Amino acid sequence: MPTGVKITIIGAGSAQFSAGLVRDLCVNPGLHGSHVAFMDVDAHRLAMVMRLAERLAAELKTPLTFSKTLDRIEALKGADFVINTAQVGGHAWTEAQRSMAEKHGYYRGARLHDLPQAAFFLDVAHDMERYCPNAWLIQSANPVFEGCTLMARETKIKVLGLCHGHYGYREVANVLGLDLKDVSAQMPGFNHWIWMTDFRYKGQNAYPLLDEWIETR
Repeated sequence: MPTGVKITIIGAGSAQFSAGLVRDLCVNPGLHGSHVAFMDVDAHRLAMVMRLAERLAAELKTPLTFSKTLDRIEALKGADFVINTAQVGGHAWTEAQRSMAEKHGYYRGARLHDLPQAAFFLDVAHDMERYCPNAWLIQSANPVFEGCTLMARETKIKVLGLCHGHYGYREVANVLGLDLKDVSAQMPGFNHWIWMTDFRYKGQNAYPLLDEWIETR
């Protein structure tokens, strides 16, 4: 049976991420009837994402509703799930910090951008304690592992991290020339530290194929 929930996306101005999430909701009957609240600090990008979401849901004839706001508190009130994808200052500011630090010999900018990210993560988590204390926070913005650890220690919210790194098995399969529909894999780990502990092709152990490629290619 469908279970309508309120899903709030913080940093919803990413059309690629937000549209992908709406697509997933559209093809999941169990979440039909849900409401998606888009929140971002960029009104133009927010409006674009809203139009994309409404058009996608309409074309797929999916019973979803949407709202958009620049106000984080408004977006969080009554949420069942909160997905944080926001990057403070955007990618341009992150790259500027990296470039500055790398000039002084610090690889990848010594991760200076993680400091404002961590402060922002805590702000969102503290707001959730006030306005949607029973909601789950799904942390997607980096640094996922450090951010989840921080919020779990400093707040009472329920938080989990979601990293897309496990999709790396697809790249391995493509390099080996394997049809993805016949490939399966299992990966435990955490953000950017993921181990592929089971790799199969047509139900058979595929590690020998990988070993052969390493030896011959």
